[in-house]
Amino acid sequence: MRYTLRITGESGQGINSIGEILTKALKNSGYYTFGYREYPSLIKGGIAMYQLEISDEPVNSTTTYADLMFSLSRYSMHHYARTLKPGSHIFHTFSRNMWPKEVSADIKSIEPKVYELNAEEQTILAGGTKLMVNVYIMGYIWDLLGQELEKLTEQVMIHYAKKPELMEANISVLNSGYSTEKETGRYQLTPSSESTDKYAVMTGNQSVALGAYSAGCRAFYAYPMTPASSVLTTLAEMSHETGMLIKQAEDEITAAQMMLGSMYVGTRAMTGTSGGGFDLMTESLSLAGMAEIPAVFLLAQRPGPATGLPTWTSASDLDLAIYSGHGEFPRVVLTLSDTKDSFHLTRKAFDIAEKYQLPVIILTDKHLAESLYLTDELHADSEIERGLEVDVPENSYRYVFTKDGISPRWLPGTSEQVYVTNSDEHTMDGSSTEDMEVAKAMYDKRLLKIEAVLDALPEPIFTGDGSSKYLVISYGSPVTVVREVIDKINKKNGNRDIALLQYEYLYPLRTEKLHEICKSGVKVIFVEQNATGQFERLVHTKLNTEPNFEILDSFRKYDGKPIFFDEMYNFLSKYR
Repeated sequence: MRYTLRITGESGQGINSIGEILTKALKNSGYYTFGYREYPSLIKGGIAMYQLEISDEPVNSTTTYADLMFSLSRYSMHHYARTLKPGSHIFHTFSRNMWPKEVSADIKSIEPKVYELNAEEQTILAGGTKLMVNVYIMGYIWDLLGQELEKLTEQVMIHYAKKPELMEANISVLNSGYSTEKETGRYQLTPSSESTDKYAVMTGNQSVALGAYSAGCRAFYAYPMTPASSVLTTLAEMSHETGMLIKQAEDEITAAQMMLGSMYVGTRAMTGTSGGGFDLMTESLSLAGMAEIPAVFLLAQRPGPATGLPTWTSASDLDLAIYSGHGEFPRVVLTLSDTKDSFHLTRKAFDIAEKYQLPVIILTDKHLAESLYLTDELHADSEIERGLEVDVPENSYRYVFTKDGISPRWLPGTSEQVYVTNSDEHTMDGSSTEDMEVAKAMYDKRLLKIEAVLDALPEPIFTGDGSSKYLVISYGSPVTVVREVIDKINKKNGNRDIALLQYEYLYPLRTEKLHEICKSGVKVIFVEQNATGQFERLVHTKLNTEPNFEILDSFRKYDGKPIFFDEMYNFLSKYR
């Protein structure tokens, strides 16, 4: 059983609150859920939507078409009615709806059944205000789905706990919506046969925040920029319990510089931004490369160029992450695909940055950053690795030449051995130099770290076997929908014809596993969320001499929306 509920309206009407509360309450009632939202770059107005997937099996993707829709604004109803399933029910809170001609033509084959709710009047009669209409809608939906009121009431009380003076009115309005007679009768949903109690409901950004704290990060600096902003707010909300230093800087340049300063003196720190903000940080990125200061950047992707689509999703900043900054220096680029990745790989990013003394860029995207996933327990699976020298030998040099390019690193003031740190090319003690032989040797020393870190990075995750005819290669949030689709197609066909290779570490790139898989003659399909196939191009550059490496097809989406389950299913179903 999979059921899709859609709530639409304007920014400022509490659409996200409805979705978030229902997602958590349904999880507590024994259902698997996934929450996806769309919203404009406006505080009020525009068209906003929250889509909730309800299932008796784990679900980590969303779909194009919905079974049921509630609309709090006329324009949002017209906009989203086109993607309803035939015979769907629409409930709206406004009177005298008229379908525009262009919408009427689109929904002719759908023939939805439309019901008007006198939600505002009922909300006021129940002792609420116009702003509580969304609470009335929650109660109405909950009864329509055939659920017991207790679970929803608990979640509403948690969500609005900071407004105790309004709690009585909110509960009264909720009860009113729940008790309103339903013209359609109630829908029957099938809960999971397994308990969902072990799961927490969280976004990708919340998991990144937990991963950073678990890794020993004690300072976070950022200038707010969607979709990275909620890492800043999450850590700020936790700061009284964690003791972390959280600073909203005046701009992205300052945020990056403060992060470098903290890492330099020994405090694990992080900064987060989106593409436009990362552009401003790239000079600091180069400084980290030259001075060999550990650095962790979170790059939360959205469509560009320029401001682009600031509240939508994309994976088009891979080239930016790999090639940004002037000069040549080693770096690591890794990507997150779900909330478990967001926790564990964020932890790993700090270890890599400190051990190899280089910048690490963590790629996420708006879809992962803000969608609600069910996540089981998150545990630190390894000890923190600082990569610091405790006992510094006499006459040691901070930038001494080594076989792997990794020089001893100690914190300023912890040893009698002194060194200089600056942005110029330098000698082993950090003093500026323009000696060309020394400059070249130091350049080569830093680049040696690429091979050292490459040898230590894990191979991509392979799901399949030697009998697979097709290999889907993907990374980031698309992996979750690709995995679900492959599982469904393989089960339907009774085979494992389609395999998946998930890349977590994108640069430097390991291809040994892929090389071995290709020996079986498997045909390769790339799935990514950009227009030019940035990762496909990177892989092809490394395997262009491999005779068994055959790219059969590519799926690229770059309209700002995530890859929906049904469109990926339709794409991969032809390969059997």
